[in-house]
Amino acid sequence: MGDYLNIKKREAFSSMSTVNAYNEKKTIRTYLIGDTDINPFISEYLGSLMFYPYPLKNKIFKEVKEVEYNLFCLENDFIKMTILPDLGGKLYSAVDKRSNQDIFYCNPVVKPQLVGCTGAWTSGGVEFNFPNRGHRPTATDYTDTMFKTYQDGSASITICDIDMISWQWFTVELRLYPGKAYIEQIVRMYNTNDYYDSCYFWTTSAELEKPGLEYRFPFLWHIEEESRKKYLWPYAEDGPFAAEGVDLRFCDTMKAFTLPFGSEVLKDYVGIYYPDTDSGVVHVADFRQVPGKKVWAWGNASAGVNWCKRLTDNDERYIELQAGAVETQNEFKIIEPHNKIELCEYWLYSNGNGPLCAASKEVIASYKMEDDALLFSFIATDCYQEAEFTFMVADQIVWQQKIDLDAIKNTKLKVPFKTEWMDYDLSFTITNSQEVLLQETILDNGEALEMIEREEYVSKDEVRESECAQALALEKRRHYNEAIALYLKVIKENPQYVQAYVRLATCYLKKHDPETALRYLEQILTGNPEETELIYVYALALWHTGERYKAVKYFYKVPLSSKLFAAASYFIALYHVGKREYEKALAKLDYITNYQPYHYKSVLLKAYILTLTQKKCEAGEILDKYLEANPLDYIGMYLRDEIYESQEHSKLIFGQRQNIYRLLGFFDELCDWKRCAAIVTKHTQEGGSSALLSSYQYYYLDLLEGGHRQELIAAVNNISLDYVFPNHPVDLKILRSLLTDSSNAKYLYGLLQYRAENYNLVKQVWGELLDSDFSYSVLYRNLAYYYQRVECDLYKAQELAEKGLEKKPFNDYFFYVLYTSYRALGLEEQINSLLRRIEEFEHKTEPCRRVWIDMLNHLGQHDQAVQVLEDTEFMIFEHDPADLIPYPKIFRESYLGLARMALREKNYIQAWAAVEKCLNMERRYEENCAEIYFYAGLIQEKRGDFQKALIFYER
Repeated sequence: MGDYLNIKKREAFSSMSTVNAYNEKKTIRTYLIGDTDINPFISEYLGSLMFYPYPLKNKIFKEVKEVEYNLFCLENDFIKMTILPDLGGKLYSAVDKRSNQDIFYCNPVVKPQLVGCTGAWTSGGVEFNFPNRGHRPTATDYTDTMFKTYQDGSASITICDIDMISWQWFTVELRLYPGKAYIEQIVRMYNTNDYYDSCYFWTTSAELEKPGLEYRFPFLWHIEEESRKKYLWPYAEDGPFAAEGVDLRFCDTMKAFTLPFGSEVLKDYVGIYYPDTDSGVVHVADFRQVPGKKVWAWGNASAGVNWCKRLTDNDERYIELQAGAVETQNEFKIIEPHNKIELCEYWLYSNGNGPLCAASKEVIASYKMEDDALLFSFIATDCYQEAEFTFMVADQIVWQQKIDLDAIKNTKLKVPFKTEWMDYDLSFTITNSQEVLLQETILDNGEALEMIEREEYVSKDEVRESECAQALALEKRRHYNEAIALYLKVIKENPQYVQAYVRLATCYLKKHDPETALRYLEQILTGNPEETELIYVYALALWHTGERYKAVKYFYKVPLSSKLFAAASYFIALYHVGKREYEKALAKLDYITNYQPYHYKSVLLKAYILTLTQKKCEAGEILDKYLEANPLDYIGMYLRDEIYESQEHSKLIFGQRQNIYRLLGFFDELCDWKRCAAIVTKHTQEGGSSALLSSYQYYYLDLLEGGHRQELIAAVNNISLDYVFPNHPVDLKILRSLLTDSSNAKYLYGLLQYRAENYNLVKQVWGELLDSDFSYSVLYRNLAYYYQRVECDLYKAQELAEKGLEKKPFNDYFFYVLYTSYRALGLEEQINSLLRRIEEFEHKTEPCRRVWIDMLNHLGQHDQAVQVLEDTEFMIFEHDPADLIPYPKIFRESYLGLARMALREKNYIQAWAAVEKCLNMERRYEENCAEIYFYAGLIQEKRGDFQKALIFYER
């Protein structure tokens, strides 16, 4: 009867020969995000120098609304998953239809909090964090999304995002297959830049936190991401997550925010397990491609509890299971110029199978020792009849058995076990015909001396001690000036260190300064004629200074064996295109595609040349094949639509300004002014949101036919500067051409150079605007921030802020600059005057209120500070930006100040009430707060409770 029921159950889950792909409307309770900050986000934040050109989303409405969202859905026999384009294209939900359980935590409310790279971020589902930092800048923005169907009946949803900091772009394709119980995730990352560039490469899934939750991680070591020190898994020892009773395998034991990364993990799987439901989630990927394995838990400290409350309306808690292309999130993967990385990952769900012990994309295994036998349980992701199970002791087969595996019923197996086998390696394999479904070593038990020599239980930290390593880490994080300073120090100590010159020059290229790059490279070039990367970077600097013929002669020197061969040959092809030598260009591109097929720009350039030479059929075939492997490449889609005279992709292509920049970057490099003008004109006709981009049509029309420069100047001068944050090489080129004719162009050009840390140039260009009494307040804010934070010239910062307060639009950021400058300079009279001005100011923003409270505390008016504090609903950042007065600071100082006032009046009841607020304040790591404990002890002593006083003093 049991077998009959299992057969009927299996039949019920085998009816779909194709995956269903469809859209669905869903109404979700939503807290809306308000207007972004008018000031460019140039503050240090989350370890990054700035997230410009993205704006800061720091305003979130308190009222909840019912919002209807358009979901993209895929469904097969076992899984239904949905993608939410309006939330960064995250995988919003995935339901295991066999158990009717959510695979990932599905937050029932969209409730942004200030956690992400640009503020607002929502929890739940699976988010795709490429290529800059976790909780990427567009995590709450609309992301382009499309369906794709395959001949084998499978279907996928692909999302695409173009990063406007680095101009790298990525796609994530999520695919379901008929009859397979897993989600396939294909990540493609593209480097559009002409140089090696760094990228962040992590996927983050959210899982519901429940009592007893276990982390099933095959680690020996975990590593701390900042210091790179290693600690034995699973015990925190003296590491950053250490506390009494902590066992990193069990979520219940976490005290503080906990984020261990696995180190030296030579396994393809990682997962979590819920003992109460005997279920779990498994991630599988080739550890050579995806070595990073991490868990994030909020922990049981007050901060963790409160953050979970902030992010949802039902107090649900979640943890994050994360996987990345490097071991930690302070490392960055490097991509060659114009190259592509493609990784494949899988998500599986286990139910009724026991704790995860091993997994592949085909089979999840659990096993345990019981009496004189090993008990195995397997659940497959497909049907495998008469698979062969083999159990081995050392090199000897001791048990073999045919087993049936499928995705519906767990397969149980009992293997007799002898105690003496414990002295040998123990392993098992499951095969289906010639295919290995799963292979795992249960016990690696080599000779004792051999294991000692391998030093498996001796940790070797991987601290970045050399200055060159530190400089490279800074460069990867886009702290170019700091990196340059270290590279110059290395060169001074070792003038013949070629790699230091190459990296130094690359930093200058990334800062839009090829002239300085050339100057340093010429110091080392003559004596190193065979240093391939040196030759390539030198040729690149020549190219970007306009010396193209000379550049080509050096690009020719890059050999076929180098990973830079494709990029060098691409520039040679570009040179031939510029001279209309199309056949010569095609010959170079054919060579690239044969030997280095991941150089994706070569395919696009080849299709473009074929279009120019009226070989449209061939170009169309190339693009059809290319877009099959590279969905949502807007250049490929644009060229294909042009060839087939179609509007198929027009809505996607012209829907977002970053897509337009991607097109312009390609065609501008080819000097194809006609297509550039057509693209910008269509952007305008389609209702494009960027007035700056729209103005560029006159730039390209002027190059085509002349007579449009005055229209360009007028268009740029007439745009509102609010929320205009340019950062593309096309912006740099066009705005530079207008510096003598447009104040707006000067301001925007300065923003671009600020992003590149070219501060001397910024001061020169913006200084000219100051001399002309430029009326835009944000200019003064930017310079005031610079002088205060970078040059530490508080008098200059003060002067600029005082001028800026009189400019439009009103910018209360100046209150922060003035107060912190006055305080550092000891200008108490000015602080009192500023306090009166703030109190008279009607529309105080939350950052302004933080300044107000801090000022009141500084002046000893703690009772008023507490009143303002309690009258204000603060939005809390998980990590405060550098130019925001931290909420914990104003909270602690307000109530401790109030306690001191009460102590002076011997009002110990009021004093204790104030200190108790501090004792109960939200703390991220239940850290010792000596000052708070001192006052708590003092008050208890004054009240005569010496026992309690001693407890606090001992803390």
